[in-house]
Amino acid sequence: MPDGDFLLNVCNTLGFFALIALLYGYVLRLTERRALREIVTGILFGVGGCLAIANTTQVVPGVFIDVRAVILVLAAPFGGVLGAVIAGALAGTMRLLAGGAGAYAGAASIVGVAAVGILFVRFAKLHEGPISSRCLPALGLASNIPLLCFLVTPIDDATGVFLHVVVPVAIANTLGVLILGPVMQQTRQTHERNMRLALEAGTDPLTGLPNRRAFERRIAHLIAATNRTSRPLSVVLFDIDNFKRVNDTLGHAVGDTILVWVADVVRLHLRTDDLVARYGGEEIVLALPGADERMAATVAERIRSAVERHGVLVELEYEPITISAGVATATCGDFAFDRIFDQADEALYDAKRRGRNRVETFGEDAAMRKLSNARREVATSRV
Repeated sequence: MPDGDFLLNVCNTLGFFALIALLYGYVLRLTERRALREIVTGILFGVGGCLAIANTTQVVPGVFIDVRAVILVLAAPFGGVLGAVIAGALAGTMRLLAGGAGAYAGAASIVGVAAVGILFVRFAKLHEGPISSRCLPALGLASNIPLLCFLVTPIDDATGVFLHVVVPVAIANTLGVLILGPVMQQTRQTHERNMRLALEAGTDPLTGLPNRRAFERRIAHLIAATNRTSRPLSVVLFDIDNFKRVNDTLGHAVGDTILVWVADVVRLHLRTDDLVARYGGEEIVLALPGADERMAATVAERIRSAVERHGVLVELEYEPITISAGVATATCGDFAFDRIFDQADEALYDAKRRGRNRVETFGEDAAMRKLSNARREVATSRV
């Protein structure tokens, strides 16, 4: 049986793995794209496998035992197939570089452990879903299957050495998975819960669009990026025509149905970088980075036309659904969202005043009228 050094090395290696589990939480928080997350997780778990190989116990010259299987079999459930491949490649390379009579058999067992994790994910249909406590013992036991590669190690009495070490190594691997698996599962569940809460806090529950708070947070980053370039920024403000009358006549349930449908129409016309939100009541705001006044007006008109063409809900037995839109554009490279939004709101007021179901841009007429209104308010306050 392996001596006390093996037990000490197991404890040290599990300590390294605990650090890996902690770093895994940072990987989840800092990487949004799935492919990037799998790559980083694979590298992280591969480093864990390398640390296990560096903290190994020699049973006969050139033949080592350790608990690398713990971290490698968990690579697929927590890092996906790509993560498992990367982790296995790193650890396998490390084992080959370590050399010795068992180098090739050790590298083969590493590939086998990674494959066990991948097959487990596929047949258990996890796909990054939660791992139940009932699955962990099975995964821990399955991680020991590649130990059979030990039997082909080119040493004397390979079978006897295998029987000498298989029980303690199998126990250590299984216990390691049972200890580390729940820790990493809890880390992922906590991250997913936080992401879900953040999404809910920034999402309008009716339309599924971002709400005003989320929009203003994202537009601040967009404006900061746009200020560093000469690209224009346009804001389009949509408002459903006669919405109050719809609510008063047909009820708020029908009004909600119309609002959700209009939000879906707007969403269909978004580009990747565009920002959209339900800004309040029946107002939907759209920010178009890189779009000048003409382009933004074209987008707004396309959305208005789509609503007009398809906005007849027969079951409502009501007048067609239409929207009005106001467009404002800043091109000076010194953007302030409040100013652009006020201009779009002024243009929307023009669209309402001129008969609704139309798109208006903030031009000289709107600017002069706003200045005139401001002067009139000042004069009234003096009186």
